[in-house]
Amino acid sequence: MRQDVALIIAAFAAFTVAGAECSAQEAAQGVAAAMTVDTGSGRFIPELDPSVVTSGMLEAHPDLAGRQRGMDALLDGRAEDALRHFRRGAYYGDKPSQAMLGERHWSGRGAPADRVDGYLWMFLAAERGYHQFQVWAQLYWEQLDAAERARVAERGPALRAEYGDAATGPRLATVLRRERRRGTGSMLDASGQGATITAYDGTRPIAIDGRRFYAKENVDPTAYREVQDRVWTAPVRGRVDVGEAEKVGKPKEPTP
Repeated sequence: MRQDVALIIAAFAAFTVAGAECSAQEAAQGVAAAMTVDTGSGRFIPELDPSVVTSGMLEAHPDLAGRQRGMDALLDGRAEDALRHFRRGAYYGDKPSQAMLGERHWSGRGAPADRVDGYLWMFLAAERGYHQFQVWAQLYWEQLDAAERARVAERGPALRAEYGDAATGPRLATVLRRERRRGTGSMLDASGQGATITAYDGTRPIAIDGRRFYAKENVDPTAYREVQDRVWTAPVRGRVDVGEAEKVGKPKEPTP
């Protein structure tokens, strides 16, 4: 698994730390701004080894595919496509995708402005206890008026029934198990060594170590969730750059 996930987590954390002091609009914009961090191959997907991130891998992980393609569409200015991809990622339980849906609806940028939907999506994104999403969900809630909170109670159960972990977990597990069956028996060659498989990035074939492509954390539902939880709850370490020490002269006496 990648070790540089802090590049993305730190971007989220920048607004998480400021959450109590910034406005709801600033916090909403922060979700989108944070997700534009480009970390090279497999950007926006810190859960996977970048060497195995191909179109084939994304097809086997519709949650991550929704997130990646949603961000690509967003950066290309294709707001409607972005929403469609994020919704697909959300359908398979991707919390960053759900957070992006929350941000889009809360801010009204690229989606119909609806603060109730914005809060509900962000609430779902925070379902696993990922701190950065919990902060935004709480911030959104504090901005809702009584009528909006009543609508949350009306709409919430149906959205959670379809997009909450109780529904999305088994849905994604079915896809991952299917992929695991596909890899069984194909990771070792006749000599018992790791086999090289051919994956495709679009139409371009790429040779990848099968053991890495079909690693347990990529295809086992429990291990896969553990990796996600580890990534999105990783502690964020800030850094302060201090310049060279300068000699300061004696301050002047104040003028009467």
